[in-house]
Amino acid sequence: MAPILPGSTLRPARVVSVDFLSLTSSFWDTPSGDPVLGGFDYDEENDDFAYQRQPHGSTTALSQAAMQGIEDPCLGMKKYIETGGFYHAKQCGWDISVRLGTDRARTWASQPDQGISPLETLDDYFVWNANLLAPFLKFRKNLPQQMRDELDEQALLLPIIQGFIGTAPVVGYTSASETAALSLISRLSCKRAGARFRTRGIDDDGNVANFVETESILCVQDICTSYVQVRGSVPLFWQQPQQGLGTLQQKVEITRPPQASQPAFDKHFMKLLDHYHAVHVINLLGQKDAEAMLSSIYSDHFSELRDSLPPKATSESPGKDDLEYTPYDFHSVVKFGGHEAVRNDFSTSSAINGSIDKFDYTAVDAATGVVIQRQQGVFRENCLDCLDRTNFVQDVVSTLALRRFLASYGSPLLNSPSLWAAHRELWADNGDRLSKTYAGTGALNTSATRTGKKTFAGLLSDATKSVSRAYINNFQDKGKQRAIDMLLGLMAGQRPVILFDPVGDSVHNALIAQKSQYSTPRHLTLFCGTWNLNGRAPAEALDAWLFPSGQPTADIYSVAFQEIVELTPQQIVVTDPAKK
Repeated sequence: MAPILPGSTLRPARVVSVDFLSLTSSFWDTPSGDPVLGGFDYDEENDDFAYQRQPHGSTTALSQAAMQGIEDPCLGMKKYIETGGFYHAKQCGWDISVRLGTDRARTWASQPDQGISPLETLDDYFVWNANLLAPFLKFRKNLPQQMRDELDEQALLLPIIQGFIGTAPVVGYTSASETAALSLISRLSCKRAGARFRTRGIDDDGNVANFVETESILCVQDICTSYVQVRGSVPLFWQQPQQGLGTLQQKVEITRPPQASQPAFDKHFMKLLDHYHAVHVINLLGQKDAEAMLSSIYSDHFSELRDSLPPKATSESPGKDDLEYTPYDFHSVVKFGGHEAVRNDFSTSSAINGSIDKFDYTAVDAATGVVIQRQQGVFRENCLDCLDRTNFVQDVVSTLALRRFLASYGSPLLNSPSLWAAHRELWADNGDRLSKTYAGTGALNTSATRTGKKTFAGLLSDATKSVSRAYINNFQDKGKQRAIDMLLGLMAGQRPVILFDPVGDSVHNALIAQKSQYSTPRHLTLFCGTWNLNGRAPAEALDAWLFPSGQPTADIYSVAFQEIVELTPQQIVVTDPAKK
């Protein structure tokens, strides 16, 4: 793939093939030493796989597992990683997991500080093999600096992200000697990962499904600009239970009352504010049926959070002015005015353009990596799936932000047809890739994103994709979810690899032998209890239970709450613990 910055060594690489070798058993290995797992024919349109066992001259070339007809336990992970949506930095030469302009992105410079390894700045929110790398990074940390540098030179440890990376040169700029390039990087979070209908909404840690940070990078001469947007599932506790192939419209069910979901909602936005400084929500849900209900609850939670903040931000707390909310019924606008009406609405919206001006953009000196200015906020767009509508609107917002930068610099690229054609193509490819990852098919609004118009062929393609999504949801998502959980180390019974580290172990054992010299034992009192809420909001104080008179106060309290959601027959039927 082309470098992200023209003339630099910052090249991304797509993961196209992967094999798993057992270190504890030869049961899965072929006698010849060839990879046990075969290749796959990949259907790019439908995100489907056809397993092809590698040809062998005789059965003696097969592993013991293959001869017994036992499927390799890593087969699902292999299929998932080889879908075409995983990327790594070539030779681990830069940190692919962080955006341009952050304090941890010094390895992005054309001449990076050699004292900083990308392995030391990783953002594990976006690194999908962080669980696999963890024991090796721990081993690396215990090495002397010289040995650590020698290990890094071999590029054996490769952090990978999932999402999309695309780069397009901008031709016909001003002269042959002046280069410009446009890149798009989408980083899919691994914190609440899963298939479309199996992973919705938020968890108690404030992580949402299908959370993606997308960065538009434009390099013009010696200046590189970055503009970041994020998308993510509606940050509430909700789900869409499977209803079979007969119904394409899935019912939305809220699984927690407002009092029980507000803390996780607040935690999600506080994370965004801490990471990006300010957030402008663009809610693209419709105003009919299930989407209207979900949108209304979303708005209520947002108002509750905003009202709890001080009017102005301080050094210790964000303020009301750091949060904005814009509802926009995308389908209703497109129905009467087409996709061009959406572009017109956003280009003339004072709220949207006001935030674009307020948030600004990141500008970096391409030669030195010095940050000239930083983006001060992000748009957080969402629809129901955070795929088709969301991608189209992010394309529109990215266009407005890039136009603002080019106009401020007086760049001739502002009126370059090749730039905006490349911009549309990259965003269309981005939408397709993210949709295949989450839903199993390409995006629905691809033709509108590429050309600005909805064609008849595009309508037929969208109908086919909708049916394909229903099929994938019912027959393929379970295996996909299992592969994701195994890759992330979330399956029951999974244990981390323990590497033999004689140097680190000897230091650790020496410290343990002398712990009496630097530590003091202390007895702690632990309080454990459960409280049945019976599906109701808190109505009485728990002080007498937690702090009984005449008894010492505990050092640690552990309280489990039962029946946060009202325990009704309907809730028992629709709640699937396997999805949590």
